Amino acid sequence: MHPQESILLAGTYTDTGSQGIYSFSFNKDEGSARMLHTFQTPHPSFLITAPEFRKVYAVNEANGEEARLTMLDICPDTGILHVAGSVPSLGDGRCHVSHHGLAIGISNYGAGNMSIYRCDSQGMPTCAIATFKGHTGGPCLERQSQPHVHSTLFGQDGKYLYATDFSNDCILVTEILPGCILPIPDIAARLSPGTGPRHMSLSPDGQYLYVIGEINGEVSVFHCLSDGQLKHLQTICDDHDNGYGSAHIVCSQDGKFLYTSHRVNRNGISLWERSSGNGTIRHLEFFPTGIHPRHFCISPDGKFLLVACRDSNSIDIYHRNASTGKLTVTGQHIDILSPVCVQFYQF
Repeated sequence: MHPQESILLAGTYTDTGSQGIYSFSFNKDEGSARMLHTFQTPHPSFLITAPEFRKVYAVNEANGEEARLTMLDICPDTGILHVAGSVPSLGDGRCHVSHHGLAIGISNYGAGNMSIYRCDSQGMPTCAIATFKGHTGGPCLERQSQPHVHSTLFGQDGKYLYATDFSNDCILVTEILPGCILPIPDIAARLSPGTGPRHMSLSPDGQYLYVIGEINGEVSVFHCLSDGQLKHLQTICDDHDNGYGSAHIVCSQDGKFLYTSHRVNRNGISLWERSSGNGTIRHLEFFPTGIHPRHFCISPDGKFLLVACRDSNSIDIYHRNASTGKLTVTGQHIDILSPVCVQFYQF
């Protein structure tokens, strides 16, 4: 791989003709991409990378035997992916995976639970150490009548694992202990009724947690306390069009800005400025994108923001101004069927 190139990975829904996971060479100067490899696997709807193990973890959003976490070895020179193994996700409708060190958290939206695995020194899951069920209690009966866990996120030091309890409008937390028994998750924070918390992002210093509500489009800001609890600082709404489809949230690497994606009634990325003093945010602008921006990521050097626009069958590539956080069209995009996750592999 040339020094000016990075490996880019995309996960897709495969019921529209897509093959599964695609790897690309991404030009860090031009913001262009060329395809390297295709790995066939059903509905790899969320991917994360573990460069310390040269691994990619993918959840297959399927039911029954196909409801699995797949581990892939990746060649950093060619972008070629090979199966390293797979384990059951211990629940249907898996939608998210996270990892820290030798622990992996899997969210099973359909089953309404989260599973936690321990890994060996090669990054391979060895045993499931816990499965915890989510709860109901939210007022939106159309969306919250059944338990759903939508994502997990490890705290900066890996001591605590947070989970979005979608149907009960709260954030759960459990302590990751050395043994094989983990404490039952506690409620770390409650959100506004009808939030439907979806994804989370940590500030670079690990002191602040940001949550996007899928149903009400609110962004909630919390201070992470030493005991794993979350202190509420701010809640601010961005989905004023009632699209009920806010999706992803990312804090920039320099900690200056926050980005959120919104779908359905309007499609685009919101830009927020972060306060370095107390972690609170203020809205700066809304930037229209392709249709259904389900997921997005920032390039490792912070120069580009890439958006997986599922219903436009495109990964849109935008230039990012490091000083203002604002996005501009590059004219570059990747044609791909039903992209739902996009991640850079850093090595």
